[in-house]
Amino acid sequence: MPPEQGKSRQERLLGAIQLATMEGVEIGPLASPIVTRDAGRILYADHASTEVLRRKYEGHGWDTATIVDVDLDLSSRTLSGALGDRRVDFVLASHVIEHVPDPVSWLGDLRQALRPGGIISLAIPDKRFCFDAKRPVSTPGELVDAFLSRRTGPTVKQVFDFWACYCQVDTQAMWNRDIDAESLPYSGTLENALQKSREALASTSYTDVHCWVFTPSSFLEAAAALAELGMFPFQLADFASTP
Repeated sequence: MPPEQGKSRQERLLGAIQLATMEGVEIGPLASPIVTRDAGRILYADHASTEVLRRKYEGHGWDTATIVDVDLDLSSRTLSGALGDRRVDFVLASHVIEHVPDPVSWLGDLRQALRPGGIISLAIPDKRFCFDAKRPVSTPGELVDAFLSRRTGPTVKQVFDFWACYCQVDTQAMWNRDIDAESLPYSGTLENALQKSREALASTSYTDVHCWVFTPSSFLEAAAALAELGMFPFQLADFASTP
């Protein structure tokens, strides 16, 4: 369904979440949290500590001091493990799921982190309007494969495709439909993609790429397939396509 006219991105993401009465976790806020600490009871979680994140993003052209203080370092723990016996009312994750090697297990863990009736709100990039425009959408079978394999990092294929199929996009032109994604040239090279794949294979740390590629309809189809298999532990309360 189209997003309600006049609502901001934050309002759409919060939906039924009541900040005045609920406590939640935001995953991966970096320097742009959806919920600020003065707006509600919020814990910030990320794949690394605050110090590590600030070092990671040095030289990227923005002030890394603005990265929020991370409360839950998930470098070696799941969210539910980091919370211990504590449970929350909601979890927000904007542009996170596409980086997760095993989304089925990840969603199951988020479910464990919630109190009964808890809410998960996800913002997922639409491949039609970003640098993934030329990559094929991910299939339910690939998600099942990651789950049954208990995958903890991207596959060599995912790393290779990310770098080989990367394309520079004029965002405004894409939104205006002035550009046909099929006609876009690849920005990456096969040689670089191969090198990145070799580096990922040899590395002991997580390689950060988009493991998964979705459009709004392809994500819904994947979620429906996973739900039929008992692998999607939520009821869909609301959905907004790319505005």
